[in-house]
Amino acid sequence: MGPFPIVLAWIIVDVILFAAAVGIVWYIVKREPHPASRLIELAAMTFLYAGVYENLATWFGWYAYGPSLLMYGNVPVAVLLYEAIVFYAGLRLMEKLRIPAWLRPLGAGCLAVIQDFAVDLVATSTYADVPGLGTTAHWTFHVPTAGVEIYGEPVMNFTSWMFLVGVFAAFTTIGRAWHRRSGYRTWVGIVYPLLAVIASLACLVSPLSKLTLFATLGDPTKLAWPDPNPGQWVLLGLAIVVPLALLAFFWRGRGLRESLSWQRDWPLWTVLAGVPLVHVVVAIASGIWAPLWLIVLAAIVMLALVGMPYRVARRVVAPADEAEPDAALGTA
Repeated sequence: MGPFPIVLAWIIVDVILFAAAVGIVWYIVKREPHPASRLIELAAMTFLYAGVYENLATWFGWYAYGPSLLMYGNVPVAVLLYEAIVFYAGLRLMEKLRIPAWLRPLGAGCLAVIQDFAVDLVATSTYADVPGLGTTAHWTFHVPTAGVEIYGEPVMNFTSWMFLVGVFAAFTTIGRAWHRRSGYRTWVGIVYPLLAVIASLACLVSPLSKLTLFATLGDPTKLAWPDPNPGQWVLLGLAIVVPLALLAFFWRGRGLRESLSWQRDWPLWTVLAGVPLVHVVVAIASGIWAPLWLIVLAAIVMLALVGMPYRVARRVVAPADEAEPDAALGTA
């Protein structure tokens, strides 16, 4: 992994992400009726799915991470933990909204895509001199962008959050329903997160990944569209606009499946709204000016999206739904 450079921005972000992960674990233990299966989900997402996903990308030479104190292969553990807690917090918030179960993975994936604009643009804009590596960013892309980029980052990488979070959330949703219908048998709670990993990795190596990330079924470095490739811009727009439109249509301020509390649900706020705000502060402190407007915009949008359900729906909680598990989702 090489020597660890002392870069204050990198250290601050990593420490905050580790603290947020600890907060999510605490939240799961205290708040979830069946915490064991949720903790297995979190561990499976971190080390078996996101860990494989990210390391494969570095082995293929698409991008590289700067060294960190704790690495999982070629990837900082903080990055993997962040992806896992975004998955959990996004899906958990979606569970509380009274929307169809099939829409919840899309909603969680959409939140991850928007949040990524704040996080990635800071990671790709903070640099350090590392012996043996030279000047390197916390996250450096090597894959050809063919002009399809946002401040040097390939457009498809933003869309990849819909794939990373949405696919795993979809298979997890199915697994949770199975767990509920089994009467919450222990072995089902252990097995379904592992099956979700296998199914998600199968999608990763399927043509679906090339189509949804690169807008082509061919070689991603030889894009099927003219240069620059508008297909990736279309996919990015769809990953944001379609889920938000569906959420607005199906929710429409109808309320929540259970009450929300600023104090009781603080880990969800910390991950979904707090982390982007931290990256705004880090960007300003690090002098990252060119993409700052987009980092700030992403943080504001995240704050609005996760804040609206609290504000609009706290007066219209559905008491009947609180007493019953979500039959469509299988909340456990």
